[in-house]
Amino acid sequence: MQAQIEVGGWVPTTKSDKDAVREELERLLAHPYFSQSKRYPQFLRHVVGHTLAGDDSVVKERVLGIEIFGRTPDYDTGTDPVVRVTATEIRKRLILYYQQPEHQQGIRIILPAGSYSPRFQLPDEVHDAKPDNAVPIEEPAEAMHEEAPLLLTVAAEEPVAEQPAGAVAEPAASATARRFPHWWMIAACALVLLVGAAYAVRRGMQPPPQQGFWAPMMGSTDPVLICIPDQMNDSQLVLWDASNPKKPTTVPVRRSEVAMTDLPPLLNIVAALDQHKRPFHIKGSAVTGLDDLRQSDAILIGSFNNPWTLRFTQTLRFHFANDADVKRLRIEDREHPESAAWTRDTSRLYQDTYYEDYSILARFLNPDTGRYVVMVAGLGHGATLATGAFLASDEDTAALMRLAPAGWKGQGMEAVLKTSVAGDEAGAPHVVATYFW
Repeated sequence: MQAQIEVGGWVPTTKSDKDAVREELERLLAHPYFSQSKRYPQFLRHVVGHTLAGDDSVVKERVLGIEIFGRTPDYDTGTDPVVRVTATEIRKRLILYYQQPEHQQGIRIILPAGSYSPRFQLPDEVHDAKPDNAVPIEEPAEAMHEEAPLLLTVAAEEPVAEQPAGAVAEPAASATARRFPHWWMIAACALVLLVGAAYAVRRGMQPPPQQGFWAPMMGSTDPVLICIPDQMNDSQLVLWDASNPKKPTTVPVRRSEVAMTDLPPLLNIVAALDQHKRPFHIKGSAVTGLDDLRQSDAILIGSFNNPWTLRFTQTLRFHFANDADVKRLRIEDREHPESAAWTRDTSRLYQDTYYEDYSILARFLNPDTGRYVVMVAGLGHGATLATGAFLASDEDTAALMRLAPAGWKGQGMEAVLKTSVAGDEAGAPHVVATYFW
C-alpha cells in the first residue's frame, strides 16, 4: 500500500489556525521518531515558528546552521551539511509519522524536498491530493513500528580520510544538495539546454541515477529483499483476558528481534528505493534463507550481526575478519592482509566517546544466487548508519561511480568508507579505498 503526500498546502492566517499548527507540532515532537533527538525538535520548532511568523526569508541553510547548530557565520555549507542531513532525516520521519492511521485525521506538517520552509495541510487536502503532485512512500514495515524509536542522528563533521599501507586512496564523496529550477516555457527550450549543460558540468557531470549505482537493479520489477540483522530469542508474551482485562496470561514465544540501531540505515535505504520506484520487502537475517535471496536482488544491512553479509563477502577483496575472541573486528584488504588500519576494538565499545568506524558499501552479482546484492555494512552501528545515508544520496553514489576506471563493465564494486563517531552521532563518511571489477 502506498500513501500519497502532497507538497502543496494550506496557509494558516488566523491566530486560532496558527495555534492549531503549534499544537500539532508539539504532538508530533512527542512521538519517538522525534523525541529521542535534540536536533529534530530544535529544527522543526525553529522553521515552523518562522514560517508562521511570515519570516520565510530567514529559513535558509546558512542561517539555520548558525541559529540552530551554532555554526560560525563563515562556515562552509559545502563541507558541513548539518542542515541538509537533518532536514533529510526529518522528511523521512514526517512521512512515516503521517502514514500511521492515528495521525491521518489532523493537520499535517510537511517539509518539502529542496526547501526548509514547512508547508501545512488540512485533512481534506491530504485525501484530495492528486497523485501527479504527490510523493509515494511505501507503508513502513513492521520493524519500523512506533515502539521502536529512532535513537541516532547524523552529525555533519567530516573526518580525515586514511587507508592501509599500499591501498589506493580515493577522493571523498561528500553530498552537496543542489536543486535545479523547473523551466516550463516551451519558448525557452534552448536556454534550458544551455543552463542544464552548465549545471551538469558544475556538478562534475553526474550521471542520472538510473545510469549509476542502482543501474543493474533497475531492470527487474521483483521486490528487493532488504535483509536486516535480527536475533531469535525465547521470551514471554503477555495476553489479557477479554472477559476480565485485569487478568494477564503469560505465553512463551520465540521472537525475531531487531536492534533499534539498525533502523536509521533501514530508513535511508527505504527512501532510496522509493526514490527509484523500486518495491521492496523486509526480512530478518535469522529467517532469511538462500531461496529467498535467489528470488530477487537483495540489500544486506550489518556485518558481524548478519551472517549473509559475512558469507557473501568471503571471496571479495574487501571483506570482514576478526581475532579468535571476536573482539577486534576489521575490514581486511586481500591484497594487503597485513594491514590493520580499518579495525574496531569491541572491548572499548562503551569506553570510547569518539572513535573512527569503517564500513563496506558494495554492489555485485552474487554467484550463489544469480542476483545483485547491495551491502551496507559497518564494523559498528555508526558506520552502518552513515553508509545508509551515503547510499540514499544520488550525489554521493554518483561521485563514487565516477571513481570507476575507464572501461569498467559495471558488474561489481566495493568501497571502504571511514566515519568519525562521537557518542551516538555519526559524521559524514569518506571513501578511503575502492575496487571495481
